[in-house]
Amino acid sequence: MKRLLNFFIVVWGVVTLSFCLQVFTGTDPAEMIVRKNYLFATEEQIQAVRTELGLDAPFHERYFDYIKGVFSGDLGTAITNRRPVIQNIMEALPVTCTMIIMAMAWIVLFTVLVAVFSVIRKNGDF
Repeated sequence: MKRLLNFFIVVWGVVTLSFCLQVFTGTDPAEMIVRKNYLFATEEQIQAVRTELGLDAPFHERYFDYIKGVFSGDLGTAITNRRPVIQNIMEALPVTCTMIIMAMAWIVLFTVLVAVFSVIRKNGDF
């Protein structure tokens, strides 16, 4: 029971830290989106995107919406390409898994070579 409670505390901490890093970085996602499309964006255009994304809501409302979205599987919309984040993750997942498998293969190969060399050179004798 204690481990389960610790698990939920850690998950809550990671989700909260992730949200706070997004909010307190000093960048405005709405401004980034609008300036990507229009170099000379007006404040009205930026405010319209803020309203559309819900960025003008109070902190606690945004936090609870974020928590609710994360636990329901909705990770939001990516700023860079305006697609759901889960689609971006699923698109990158095969390449990431391939890289993990290749790194593990190199680690196993290197470990076996070091172990063989250590056994051969036991006590400094050849």
